[in-house]
Amino acid sequence: MNPKISPEHVRRAAVVYVRQSTLMQVSDHLESQRRQYALADTARALGFTHVETIDEDLGRSGSGLVERPGFQRLVAGVCTGAVGAVFCLEASRLARNGRDWHHLIDLCALVATLLVDDDGVYDPRLVNDRLLLGLKGTMSEYELSLLRQRGLAARHAKARRGELRVGLPPGYCWDETGRVELDPEERIVEAMRLLFRKFTELGSARALAVMPDRLRDYVRARQDAGSAPATINRQLELVRRAFALAAEAGTLTYVPRVPRLTERNARQGFFERADLEAVLTHLTDADVRDFVEWFPWTGMRPGEIRALTWPAFDGETWTVRLHAKDAKTGHGRVLALEGPVRAIIERRLAARRLDSTLIFHRRGRPIGDIRKRWKKACKAAGVVGKLLYDLRRTAIRNMVRAGVDPAVAMKISGHRTRTVFDRYNIIAEADLRDAVLKTQAYVASLPTERTVLPLRGAAEKKPRKSP
Repeated sequence: MNPKISPEHVRRAAVVYVRQSTLMQVSDHLESQRRQYALADTARALGFTHVETIDEDLGRSGSGLVERPGFQRLVAGVCTGAVGAVFCLEASRLARNGRDWHHLIDLCALVATLLVDDDGVYDPRLVNDRLLLGLKGTMSEYELSLLRQRGLAARHAKARRGELRVGLPPGYCWDETGRVELDPEERIVEAMRLLFRKFTELGSARALAVMPDRLRDYVRARQDAGSAPATINRQLELVRRAFALAAEAGTLTYVPRVPRLTERNARQGFFERADLEAVLTHLTDADVRDFVEWFPWTGMRPGEIRALTWPAFDGETWTVRLHAKDAKTGHGRVLALEGPVRAIIERRLAARRLDSTLIFHRRGRPIGDIRKRWKKACKAAGVVGKLLYDLRRTAIRNMVRAGVDPAVAMKISGHRTRTVFDRYNIIAEADLRDAVLKTQAYVASLPTERTVLPLRGAAEKKPRKSP
């Protein structure tokens, strides 16, 4: 064991910090991910028994210009004194700006936390180690500046040759010959044509032309076209958000009142187990069947299930982590794999591919829209009117029926507020019927005869006459 690692350090936790700067690196630079996650084994080899991996910052730059929840959690853990050592592949993984880097070193020195990378073990309390750590942070920051300068120089050189391709406004794209053309996506083109039609009709596309009466006219037109209130509200939310951002920036001083329609679309669909088993038997694709079966056991959203990757799976503790960047609420969570969900993961391990990090995939590619397969399986099973999302509601209802604390159920499913139980109408008709029967049985068990008798002679007692 390294002499700098004392028994006191080993009694505390070791934290492995994993980060890659862009989503492209996360999807393509898999060897870097493997090396960073392998630091957990290095920590255990050095004697640490409690090892935690922080990887919420995958796809986030360390330049200091973007928020890094994982780094914030790391700093908070160091401040508590519960972290004995911080493991990183190199200094640039922790930070590429002097402020974050030196702040972390100062905190580690205060609470006697070590820093460990591929080159060695560093104690920030020692002068030589602190000097070397300072040089590493400075070189990391300089390297980022150098890469940025090279990129700008290449950009300017392409511009001088007339070959620079910049981002185009929505609705346009570059063709193979370097000319600008309409986007081949028909929905985008139709939206642009609508904008130009409105400009021709109204004579202006400025924000000041968006008045409350025009918004009300828009709502009526969409209602006449058969759009649901929820759909109209989502469209108006874009207008509301655009005005809010302009007001925050000081560009506008007037913000119109954007109407909001009442939505009566409380989701109420549930699956009974027999119906679900019947549908699963008619899903012939094993990859799709595993994807669907994951719903009723975890309550995860479809996009969250699609985002699960093997780096987020811990084979020692049999847990899987949903990163904060992939969760709808922006808050990551951990799921323990037991029983049927463990069986699903074991099947996915057998179907794992080297060219894909996805847990749920079809021939190495993300699972896309499966609504046609779902409807076909439901029809074959004789199950009518059920949506794929009903499985998420079923998972929540089953957890509540099983006696799981609502707070724990919300942590598993990823809900942030208790109102979901009202909005999803978790209590089914059978539950209400059972409640009525229990109440009737209780009332029927109550005595029908009076058990309290009047005091003897109280009825014959006459009131006293006043003097």
